[in-house]
Amino acid sequence: MGTQGKKHRNERGVVLIAALFFAVTAMAYVASIISSGVAVHNQKRYMIAAERALDAAEAGVHHTLAAFRGGESIADLALKGLNGTLQGDTDRAIAYRVLVAEGGADGADNDLDGLVDEDEEKDMIEVISTGSADNITRTVRVTMMARYRTPTIPAAVYIADAGAGISLKGNAFMISGFEYDKKGAKVAEGVIKPAIGVAGNPDAIKKKISKKALDNLHGEGEPPILEVDPIDFNPLIEDAIRSADMDISGMSKPPYEGAWGTVTSPRIVFGQGDVHLSGGGGGAGILVIDGNLKISGGFEWVGLLIVRGKLDLTGGGSGKRLVGGLIVERELKTNSDSSSDPVDYSGQIRLIRDELSALTIDNPDPAAVDKIEDVVLKLDTAIHELTFNRDEGAAGAIDGAMADLKAAITAGYVGESRGNELLTNLRAIADGLRGQEVVSSGSLSTTGTVDILYSPRSVADIGKLFATMTILNWREGPTPQIGAAP
Repeated sequence: MGTQGKKHRNERGVVLIAALFFAVTAMAYVASIISSGVAVHNQKRYMIAAERALDAAEAGVHHTLAAFRGGESIADLALKGLNGTLQGDTDRAIAYRVLVAEGGADGADNDLDGLVDEDEEKDMIEVISTGSADNITRTVRVTMMARYRTPTIPAAVYIADAGAGISLKGNAFMISGFEYDKKGAKVAEGVIKPAIGVAGNPDAIKKKISKKALDNLHGEGEPPILEVDPIDFNPLIEDAIRSADMDISGMSKPPYEGAWGTVTSPRIVFGQGDVHLSGGGGGAGILVIDGNLKISGGFEWVGLLIVRGKLDLTGGGSGKRLVGGLIVERELKTNSDSSSDPVDYSGQIRLIRDELSALTIDNPDPAAVDKIEDVVLKLDTAIHELTFNRDEGAAGAIDGAMADLKAAITAGYVGESRGNELLTNLRAIADGLRGQEVVSSGSLSTTGTVDILYSPRSVADIGKLFATMTILNWREGPTPQIGAAP
């Protein structure tokens, strides 16, 4: 039995060793499965986090675009950058951080042409947005080009309606179409514009100004009051209203120095209704008053002043000075009464079109026919637009027809008196299509010390306040170090 017992013990040992082998193998297999599962899980988690981080980075780019559209300056964004959190509040949150660098001096090849800091890159902006999610980061680098819509002013004072009122009293004022710099110093060999430019026949304006007052007008023309091409400033006005840095309705002066902009940091300032400034001060940029403006104290503005109504510069104080340009627009109101009977604009346009078409029969001169047919074609386009209820498109076509009609009048192909009546009728139709009604033609009145100086350089800076950004390239890039130059 001893031998047999020993045999059984050996067999049990073999079984035990086999069992241990299989147990270890099974455990290793299970461990490998678990490890593989963890790896797959981690990989999925990484991929999800990476995708979320990239989405966050792209959200940072869109936030930057929105900031530009909202009036943030490139310089301010370059100084402070942007940060945002999309979800969560820990170090694993989905968030982004944006660095902004002005092109032309950032040591980078912004337009990817192999050259660094060239002149063409000066209006470019490099946006580097780094998104993070679950401690994973992704970076998007976007190069944008700033497109500026700089207003064009044809004179020191532009009057949008030849029927506007004007009263220039005393001998202490000056309106000059000679070019001045931002400090109000005359530019040697600068451009010369009229002191007053009128969108229409300027004779009525001239008759309202005394011979003595005419001596205080300087610039192109004798006297320097000329007819200029009409410019529709209403889109600029509406943009300024939407993106104004400050609403001064009800204010009499800036709340603190620089509140309404400075020469180095111009602003968009807006006022609604009747505004009376009497406490001194001033600002820089674009000042839009949708109503009447009275300034009775010392005041200085560098840039563009637009008044959609009556402007009264009066009283004593240290004087009033505008370095840039003044726009006297017609006072408008929006007609939102949908209960009124619809206006047959198509019928009105057809009558004008037919009258002009008849002129080509009376005057078969090919040059006259071409000019008049240009007007007729645009009026046909307006009628077509109205057929499909596109009032804004019809109004735009009428604007073009008015410009062509004005050219035909100047060339003598359309009688001046009747032509001006047709222009007035077309303008009323265009205003009506835009839902606007003319309340008054606007007016300018000055007494005391007033200087209005033409300065295109001051107005040019306003374009940067209405910059639009065009994306030139969009690419993923390395994550920049905090505080490092992009």
